Amino acid sequence: MHKEVNYEDREMSVGHTFSEEFAQWMLVAWPEASPDLMQKRSNAAEAAAVIMEGSLGLIADTARLLFGLSRVDQAAEKALRQCCVQEDPQFANSTNTLELALLGGAVLASLMRKEGRAASVATLAVLAGDACAARSDPNVRSFVELARYRRRELAVRWSTDQSWPVLGRELSELVISSATLDSEAVKGIAAYVRQLNEFGEYHFPRVREEADVAWWVLGEYSRDLNIPVREIDRRAAPLILGAELADITRTEIGPVASTAVLWRVLSLVKRIPKSLSLSEAIKHLPSQWLSQRSERVGRTTRVDGLTPVLFGIRCAVDATGADWGPTFARGTGFSAEHECSALSLAAQVYDECLLLRLLGSPSELRTEPV
Repeated sequence: MHKEVNYEDREMSVGHTFSEEFAQWMLVAWPEASPDLMQKRSNAAEAAAVIMEGSLGLIADTARLLFGLSRVDQAAEKALRQCCVQEDPQFANSTNTLELALLGGAVLASLMRKEGRAASVATLAVLAGDACAARSDPNVRSFVELARYRRRELAVRWSTDQSWPVLGRELSELVISSATLDSEAVKGIAAYVRQLNEFGEYHFPRVREEADVAWWVLGEYSRDLNIPVREIDRRAAPLILGAELADITRTEIGPVASTAVLWRVLSLVKRIPKSLSLSEAIKHLPSQWLSQRSERVGRTTRVDGLTPVLFGIRCAVDATGADWGPTFARGTGFSAEHECSALSLAAQVYDECLLLRLLGSPSELRTEPV
């Protein structure tokens, strides 16, 4: 088993730590691998990351590969294999599925260190795929821990700027005192206008998000059910509140304090259970909410074992009262009776909703902050 990595105490630049961490991951699958072969696999993973950065669907499919989920198409696996064969022609005959899964994880780790939407999708895909730790394979734990660390980094980058762009005293006085401006002054004003535009374009979503979340918490009122939060069924509350927070999240990765926000609103629910299963939570969802949420998710093939809560909701609606547990288990690889804390379940559906929105409607969100 590989050594646990404490990301809080380590520099996260790709050049400084990626090869070292990559060796840890790959030695699990191939203990006798030589340093030369390790370097070839590392190069292949980096090359595959460059290819997949331009396709959010491929990134999600790579997460399915990491977690051993069935995939609608094999495009991500094919791209990864081709990169490996270019570095090592003998890889064409490889049947080591664990090695391929860990290579997929390495690709996701490389993508998480990048900027923009690809990093957000890779991070959320790994967090969603972890499924409240229902998938207990120790070989994926380092990737999950990296995703948690990177999620916070990305959220901090989206945090509201503390200072509004200013024109500067010298240029301001020149504008006020002079009827005509030279070319340098015009360039300075143009740069200031550009800064203002970027500030509004990239930071307004966060400001609006902060206000919406604050009013939601202070109001203690469910947007979907139109009742006080304390009156929501305690077993259904994690799914409803997690989905509601996702609905008012305007940035890709959500606020830094998303978990704290969920903890706060869950504490308003009467006798919230310490732990519960997805099956129990879905069973107590209001039927109208269940059907409406299923309609919002739609019939997209993106809803599968990588997003187990949303997949469970679809299974329950499709089953129309029958037992949907076997269908869920086949699609996810674990039982809907798996228990976790109410907070973990709320955070799970929150991450899944953000991931699905990024995969389905990328135009709704800004690509990255400045």
